Amino acid sequence: MAKKEIVINCKGLATFALSELNEFQGELKERSPERKKKLRKSILKDGLLAPFFIWEDLETAKLNIMDGHSRRVILNELKSEGWSIPQIPIVFIEADNVEDAKVKLLAISSQYGQVTEEGLKGFLNFEYDHNELFGSIELPSIDMSVFEIDDDSTTVNVTEHTREIKNTGREVDLNDFENFQHKCPGCGLEYNTK
Repeated sequence: MAKKEIVINCKGLATFALSELNEFQGELKERSPERKKKLRKSILKDGLLAPFFIWEDLETAKLNIMDGHSRRVILNELKSEGWSIPQIPIVFIEADNVEDAKVKLLAISSQYGQVTEEGLKGFLNFEYDHNELFGSIELPSIDMSVFEIDDDSTTVNVTEHTREIKNTGREVDLNDFENFQHKCPGCGLEYNTK
């Protein structure tokens, strides 16, 4: 039986074994089970898409992870399940000492731009499989339910307050709904079966 191996789809300035890369940020970030599941799915589907950012502490000779902690957690889980983990591509971040490295880690972790629903709608101007795409990405600033399609026969096209049901061609104004008997678990659309 062929051994399962994680694919590397990026390049760095150097590569190191996962075991040589050390935890550095401690409990700075919380990793929910749902987000860990999405990251795992992304790694299994697309491999590693970005190198780890590393600060080499010259006093201790340790390679400390500045960016890549969550991926390290998932890769270690996969390794314990029998997956082969190749050498990890890395990029070095320069810092004078531990305190400087911590400040730079916070700068690396900062998000200066935010994905918006309108921006994402404009970016996704191609046909895609909703479950495949959104099952392995995490965009905390977006209500992903506005992009959901609840089944093959109904396409939900989201505008500010209108959704078009393509199989009937009937346009529905969500502001007109009051007391409905059913709610779609996928998109939240409430409807009456009468």
